[in-house]
Amino acid sequence: LAGYLRSHFAEAVLRLHPDEPNVGEREVDEPSAEVGEQEVSDVRRLVDMLAPIKPINYPIRKKNRRAVFLLSPPRSGSTLFRVMLAGHDRLFSPPELELLCFNTLTDRRDEYANVPGQWLEGLVRTVMETHGCSVEAARQRMQDWEQNGTPIQEVYREFQEQLGDRILVDKTPSYAGRLPFLERAEELFDEPLYLHLLRHPCGMIRSYTDYNMHEAFQIRFKVDEPIPFSPRQIAELVWVVSHQNILKLFEKVPAARRHRVRFEDAVGRPEATMRGVCDFLGLDYQSEMIYPYDHPERKMVDGVVSQDRMHGDQKFLVKHKAIDPKVANAWREHLTGDFLGGPARALAAAFGYDDLPPKRQESAVDAVVAEISNQALDARELLANLDQLSDQEVERLLMQVVDGGNASR
Repeated sequence: LAGYLRSHFAEAVLRLHPDEPNVGEREVDEPSAEVGEQEVSDVRRLVDMLAPIKPINYPIRKKNRRAVFLLSPPRSGSTLFRVMLAGHDRLFSPPELELLCFNTLTDRRDEYANVPGQWLEGLVRTVMETHGCSVEAARQRMQDWEQNGTPIQEVYREFQEQLGDRILVDKTPSYAGRLPFLERAEELFDEPLYLHLLRHPCGMIRSYTDYNMHEAFQIRFKVDEPIPFSPRQIAELVWVVSHQNILKLFEKVPAARRHRVRFEDAVGRPEATMRGVCDFLGLDYQSEMIYPYDHPERKMVDGVVSQDRMHGDQKFLVKHKAIDPKVANAWREHLTGDFLGGPARALAAAFGYDDLPPKRQESAVDAVVAEISNQALDARELLANLDQLSDQEVERLLMQVVDGGNASR
């Protein structure tokens, strides 16, 4: 809320607090309100309300053979890591499949009816690669699955049959957003393996906001009205909720079936990192894995037609030609991390990110917001109505809160 006031009611804030920092700047670049446990609970409830999860509605007679799941929040370096994995001739590592979120291909089609077409093309590209067919034939196969209500388990199984002894790797960041999606991997596959990809929270947040990924959040959950979180808050919430869900899943997964990788290590020490991954997967190391930009035709970094780009990091081939270690810390030029809330700080510390600065000092506007909360006003209800107020009305509201707070002391 404090960030919203600075960004949208700059004139009123400056009249009240001339020394207030960051007034009028883009909200994405400023701290905005801290993301605490309450905000994490709020966003979980919001997502559950907007997109209820359907339990698996078909019998699972036999689990599919082992697959590998690359788990992470979005903007964590998962596209680069997927392509590094694709450099191994025993691994089949396609773009986002977007399968575990659904029971059948019909559900997937209906739920994604209004999303950008590119979101759906990772699966089309996978059909093309596994079946050696044209985009037209792949789309026809997709339509058949959708019309027949084909269970996602059968789609996975067909891919695995086509792959022979190659191992399927599913890299779909959206899975980590909901614990039941992650649990489906355990229900559908025989002892799947998990690669847990970490990235410094500030690095992920900077990348998420740079790419306006909050818009994807709203599209995915069909949110037409403003939501009570800034783009930066959404990024932090996605980072926190995704990792919390992954760790919750891992409480029931033996340590031998999970392996943690840091993005910073993948770009800073790629050979050592990929050797560790190969040891975990029971594979011999292959040097092609650390040259992800070589032989792109083998790694599905194109779209379903030649002029398209893959589903995933849209700048993968445009911005880089080799692994760049500097990418890991580029966020430090723009963010300090002093805005991070308690949940993000606790997770970051558990993951070994011990370079976070102290939490920022409370500003005058933050104090006003706290006063609003102390007076038992619903800050989110206020936020939802702020755009209907003039600067003068906002100023009067703030003055009433400040005067009321001073009078009570």
